[in-house]
Amino acid sequence: MSKEPAIRAEFYRVLTNSAKIGVSLGDYKISNVAVEYPVDGKKADLVVFRRFSQQPDYTFLVIETKGRHIYPALSLARGTKQAMNYAKKLNSNFFAIYDGWNFLLFKMSYPYLIKLSNFLHIDESIARNLLLGLLEFYQTGHNTQTLERLPKIPDGWSFQQTILPSIAKSLASITAPEQADNWKVLKSQWFPIIQSDGAW
Repeated sequence: MSKEPAIRAEFYRVLTNSAKIGVSLGDYKISNVAVEYPVDGKKADLVVFRRFSQQPDYTFLVIETKGRHIYPALSLARGTKQAMNYAKKLNSNFFAIYDGWNFLLFKMSYPYLIKLSNFLHIDESIARNLLLGLLEFYQTGHNTQTLERLPKIPDGWSFQQTILPSIAKSLASITAPEQADNWKVLKSQWFPIIQSDGAW
């Protein structure tokens, strides 16, 4: 199992390298990446900032990293809840969770989930596709070919059976605590994403 600090450090490295090389779309560009960014006495693992033209930096993406586990559902669910809480406090557009294998990407509005991916070895090419794809998503409101370049999850059926119900429950604790079974509500919204992003 990979340890969280190593996963966070490697993701930070490739995101920073990509931002330094330059990731932009029109007047929007990725301007900075921060590690262990302070949020109300705690620290968000990774925060990516964007800039429009000459305006100040704006929080764009909050990523929580977790250590890799044989049974990742609980760890990913907790990390997703953390990431969403930090994203709300920082007024971020997007949030994500990564455990050195599974990567889940969300927007701050319903139905939240944007992308499922799987990268055991993250590199600058993956980081660039993620950041550029998010800039495209931000401007168009839907998935783009750039985000589609991210690696697919190897088993979509298993992912929806084991991990996503826990994620849905975790999100409900923030967005709809009165909801009895958030997975039933979100499953139909998320299923096309699971089919698109996962091997079956």
